[in-house]
Amino acid sequence: MWFDPVALAARAGYITTETSVLVERPERIVARLDGVDETAVLKADVTADAFSPEVAAIEKLASAGLPVPHVLAHLPGEPAVLILSWTEGQALTNTSPLSAQQEAGRLLRRVHRLGASAPFSGQPSIDAWIASWLADVMNWWPQNGGTPAEAERLRRWHQTLRPVLTRRTGELMLFDARPEHFLVDDGGAVHLIDLHDLGPGDAAMDLAALHLDDPLLTSGVLHGYRPSDQEREAFDRLIPFFTVIRALASAEWNQRRKQNSRVAGLIHRAGQELASADVR
Repeated sequence: MWFDPVALAARAGYITTETSVLVERPERIVARLDGVDETAVLKADVTADAFSPEVAAIEKLASAGLPVPHVLAHLPGEPAVLILSWTEGQALTNTSPLSAQQEAGRLLRRVHRLGASAPFSGQPSIDAWIASWLADVMNWWPQNGGTPAEAERLRRWHQTLRPVLTRRTGELMLFDARPEHFLVDDGGAVHLIDLHDLGPGDAAMDLAALHLDDPLLTSGVLHGYRPSDQEREAFDRLIPFFTVIRALASAEWNQRRKQNSRVAGLIHRAGQELASADVR
């Protein structure tokens, strides 16, 4: 085992009395540190400089007054080490107080309003970005449970959305905006965590990340987001489509990492959303 949370924390100048591992993969560890002065979270990765994007994201969002962790230590060497203040709270769900769901929507709106421009994951436009993502999904899905009829239906759905996609100009987005990355504390305040993927994208994609994991949460979040009539029309059309491609991309990601317990469920979720879509 390449990591030792206590030793890595000490290397960053943080003396811990107790640790508990939260995430463990061959290349990465995330652990809770219970120190003398405060509780923290340690992230370590075998890749040098792995956490510089997350540090930059935290700095950007903190400067805009958003509730994000504090960076306590950052060592970009190999292994890369990041220590953040611990964020106490429960993951946002559809059973969270409505006020918390609405606050998550307001936070998303604030992130999106910070703005961003191309490139979008290396592509010059939202339309090109989604087309590229769809192409990747279509290379994988037919060999992993997708039927020819489903693949054709997804292609037709994409074509009906092209006029909407070509008008999308992009926003700053969290990208990994899953409900578990919105923590609700005992006072009902909502905090953002795991911000590594912050970057240019589409607001509807963040909402699709929430919708994929907890469809019953979407309404409460949108209530706080307060989209304009034009935005709501676009969201109504894009969120279901983005949910399908996110579900399939996530299934492929889990399969590559041999986390097969989630793959079938994600493929099924994509199929459900596709079957209910209004595709002409």
